[in-house]
Amino acid sequence: RETPMSGFYPFAFEMISGLSDADTFVRVSSPGAVSLSASALHVIDQQSSGRETIIEEDNSSDASSDRSSEASSKSNSGVERFTRNCAHCVRQRLSVLEWPRILSRDAAVKDISAGLTVCIMAIPESMSYANIAGMPYVYGLYVACLAPLIYALFGRARQLSVGPTAMLCLLLRAGVHNQLDEQDCPQSFDGLKLQIGVDQSQVCPKAYVAMVLSTSLLVGVVLLLACLFRLGFLVTFLGHPVTSGFTTGSAIIIGLSQLKYFLGYKVPHSHSVLEIVIAMVENIH
Repeated sequence: RETPMSGFYPFAFEMISGLSDADTFVRVSSPGAVSLSASALHVIDQQSSGRETIIEEDNSSDASSDRSSEASSKSNSGVERFTRNCAHCVRQRLSVLEWPRILSRDAAVKDISAGLTVCIMAIPESMSYANIAGMPYVYGLYVACLAPLIYALFGRARQLSVGPTAMLCLLLRAGVHNQLDEQDCPQSFDGLKLQIGVDQSQVCPKAYVAMVLSTSLLVGVVLLLACLFRLGFLVTFLGHPVTSGFTTGSAIIIGLSQLKYFLGYKVPHSHSVLEIVIAMVENIH
């Protein structure tokens, strides 16, 4: 069998050299031609096919390594992107992390002065708010300290007043007034009926405080859910006459409830202006 030298495999002579004389017969019949035995060509074909298989496996392994490197780079980029997003979210939620960047020495001095001024005014104000809500005075101080401290870490509005207000305390008092049952406050019941004119915040202070704290916790959970679901647009449905009337009525009720300290006699707590005025007139001697 004659094969042109130009089409012969480059490693043919290396394979032929490993064959025995009985199986191999190499003869140059003419210039540019080589004659081999059939057994030698068979061995050469097998060796060449094996080497081509090895080359294909090397190429496939290189491709798989490239794919794995690309996948690892993509995963690393995904982790870095996730880390950057988390850091950005934390910086948005924790405004205290931005203080070193935006706070100067002059601004820090002014903030300290403003904080001391607000603290002096907040102490008696918070105590009066606790009295409006029917709570002991110390709880007003707790709220006045903790609420601004927490908001300073997470809040972003520097001009916002955080803490108890007169309207919130009045609403809280109206919501939990005489809501304790006979098991929690038996002193306020005459048999199975609630005694008229009895203030449970004065008769059962511990049970009343527990109820107020539970109510405040539930209100906080509702506000947190409203923040997560972005329900702030519901405020736009409240008309200005509604909010203005509520504010005016609250101011009148709070003012009348404090007149007992000037008149010198007790005025029963009520959510009606007319009832407060009638009780004040009847108790005049």
